[in-house]
Amino acid sequence: RVLNADVAARAGLTVAEVDAVTRRELAVAEAREQRYRGHGGHQPVAGRVVVVVDDGIATGATLRAALDVLRDQRPARLLVAVPVAPAEALGWLRQLADDVVVLEAPSDFWAVGQAYRTFDQTSDEEVARLLEQLAG
Repeated sequence: RVLNADVAARAGLTVAEVDAVTRRELAVAEAREQRYRGHGGHQPVAGRVVVVVDDGIATGATLRAALDVLRDQRPARLLVAVPVAPAEALGWLRQLADDVVVLEAPSDFWAVGQAYRTFDQTSDEEVARLLEQLAG
């Protein structure tokens, strides 16, 4: 769990409430992992080149957490590729990853969706279907 204590405090959340949300979201994440990976388990990261791809960076909190977890697993190189991010994110991003590819970094960034004609949520069903197609 990666917790922004300032955000939790400003929201007035108690430790018990944060713990309850953590348990609920962990159960959702575990169910998704099982659905997406089946019984394949985790792929080893140590010594490998890892590319993290996201649809864009808004606050960067999720990406920071992912990079922290991956860095602890000692990849040979850790790369990030995103189509859009706020210009001010590039500095910290380049400190966390070995290489960064960002197609657009507008100075007037306000949301990831501004870079897309359509920015709908991807359902679990669609992700599972696409992964099954890739697996052949």
